[in-house]
Amino acid sequence: MKKEINDFIVLLEKEYGFEEFDACEDNGEIELHCNGGEIKVKIYVDLMVFDIYMDFCYPIDCYNGNFENEIKEENQILFIQILEKYFTIPPEEEFESGYGCPFDVSLIGYWGNKLDIDFVEKFMEAFNEFETSDLEIGKVFEKIYTRLYNLLVKKDYKVRKDKTFVNNEETIIISTTNVPIKEQFITDDRILNVDNTYYGVKRFLIRSEENKMVSAAKLEDVNDFLHVYDKTNCDDKIEMSSDFKKILYLRTKYFYAILGLNNISDFDFQELEYRYLMKKFKEFRPFKISTKIEELDFSKLTDSLFERLCYDLLVCMGFAEVPPIGKTNAPDGGKDIIATESVQTLLGEEKRRWIFQCKHSKKSLSRKDVSEIGDLLDENNAEKYGLFCSSELTPEAINRLKKKSLGEKVQFWGKIEIQSKLSIFPQLIEKYDLL
Repeated sequence: MKKEINDFIVLLEKEYGFEEFDACEDNGEIELHCNGGEIKVKIYVDLMVFDIYMDFCYPIDCYNGNFENEIKEENQILFIQILEKYFTIPPEEEFESGYGCPFDVSLIGYWGNKLDIDFVEKFMEAFNEFETSDLEIGKVFEKIYTRLYNLLVKKDYKVRKDKTFVNNEETIIISTTNVPIKEQFITDDRILNVDNTYYGVKRFLIRSEENKMVSAAKLEDVNDFLHVYDKTNCDDKIEMSSDFKKILYLRTKYFYAILGLNNISDFDFQELEYRYLMKKFKEFRPFKISTKIEELDFSKLTDSLFERLCYDLLVCMGFAEVPPIGKTNAPDGGKDIIATESVQTLLGEEKRRWIFQCKHSKKSLSRKDVSEIGDLLDENNAEKYGLFCSSELTPEAINRLKKKSLGEKVQFWGKIEIQSKLSIFPQLIEKYDLL
């Protein structure tokens, strides 16, 4: 490597915390990242020039307005304005498609610069101003407050003086995260992480692994929070904590909720839910088929074997033109299996092309694990998308899939649904030794 380039890299690492991400010797390119990968520098060894830019990653949501994207678009405009102030010339913009992944990327920066550490310093100063901009922060919370207002007033929530929202029963308060009211409700009891949740018939049950405590909030209140979460299209994980006596605290990056807990004992939770479920079971019993549904153990399977199980299941279900599957986790744009379904309609037989993805994991499938379905359908000329998952799907993942189920284009099978399907084909249970 040329000494000038080596010295430039040393300064990037020492002065600004850049770390080498990728060195393509064949292409003569060296890529370095800093600030969690937000800022990137790409050096072209032969040309003795470099690119420096910031990523703006946009989650794709084909069918609904995406709140996070609205914020990022405004932040991108702000960053462009700050760069132009520092450099007197506007930055360039390049665009990268996610190629089946649930996001697109806009790159804002300067390309083909001579090796000049002062240029990097100026770019980093502009970035630091952008990071601490009151304008940026203010616009975010202004937008999220407006979104909360439009969603919650329709549900008869009242607006309090501190700009928080409370329902008529005063059992849930929802607010943007820049309004700190949590402390008003914290008791002397320890706040613990919620490790297990259960969506009951009328209540949302929570449990701590640390002290085995169980408590419950109104399911209606939790659904109100999830409605806001869904409509703002936030991909952030919902953090849950509680004192297991008075409050349940639900938080995302932009907003949070404080829910009152029901003052009933652990035994009452179990007894009430048991009676609700028994009532539902009695109502369902006349419709139940006699086939026994076994509890199957998918943990025995590797990723490759789970894919092959899904392949065999599709064949047994009558799908045609199911090609032999290739290498698991191959870079195929996100699709695992392509198959054709024959459906008898009133107008005759109709063939439908499907794309199936197979997700094998011990953890519940989250919202971020769900690929951008619209792109997969378009790129592969398919009409339907199917998802097989050997674990449970989180409520956020289910919401994302349901939002994309326009015209019944999307179907998903979690652990329970796959077990139900396999009970009809016991030869597959035996073949893969799932009992």
